[in-house]
Parts: sequence; structure tokens; C-alpha cells
Amino acid sequence: MSPVSRFFVGLLMFAAGIYILLKSIHVSNSFSMSYRFGYGNVGVPAGVLFLGFILGVGMLFFNAKSPLGWIVTLLSVGFLIVGVIMNLHVSLASMDAFNFLSILVLVAGGGGLLFSSMRKS
Repeated sequence: MSPVSRFFVGLLMFAAGIYILLKSIHVSNSFSMSYRFGYGNVGVPAGVLFLGFILGVGMLFFNAKSPLGWIVTLLSVGFLIVGVIMNLHVSLASMDAFNFLSILVLVAGGGGLLFSSMRKS
């Protein structure tokens, strides 16, 4: 098999394996206004972050050049994004061993063909 055909067959196998794997992953979120997140015993209610965002936007509407307004707004948006990401739950769908092994063969075999097509012969 020529390196070009090995590359495209490997790419097709690898892409199919990754696609099937990603289709079988379930992602859910439990972020809510009543949820407290923080570090250790110190927790911050999620609603406080929205209050910081409202305060920061209000400061920006009052004076758009206020560095404190920008800092408060950007920090509260950043903490909201981090809070949502921290509360994601990722799980793999239930599947039989044949499907799981097929995914592994597609990903590993496709990756092997891809890398072998790139080496000098």
C-alpha cells in the first residue's frame, strides 16, 4: 500500500473512531443559582457572581473607561464560565464490548496508519 493511500485510509479510520467515540459521550450540567462552588470549606453562591456582573456592567455604563468596572465585569464572567465548566458531568454511554473494541481498533489502527504513512521509508 502506498504512503498516500495509507494516509487516507488511516485518516478515515481515525476520524470514524473519534466520531463514534464522541457520539457515545454524554455531557450534562448541574450548575444552578442555588449551587455553591468554591475551594475547600469556602463557598460562593452562584447568584453572587451575577450580582458582580450587574455591578460591573452598571459601572461601565456610568463610565466606560473605568478600570475597576472592566475588572469586576471580566472577573465575574470568568468565574461564571469556570463555575459552569466545573459542574459538567461527562459519562460514556453503555455499549457492548464489540462496539467498544471496534472504536479502539478504529482509533489505534487509524493512528498507526497515519503515523506510518508519515515516516520516511
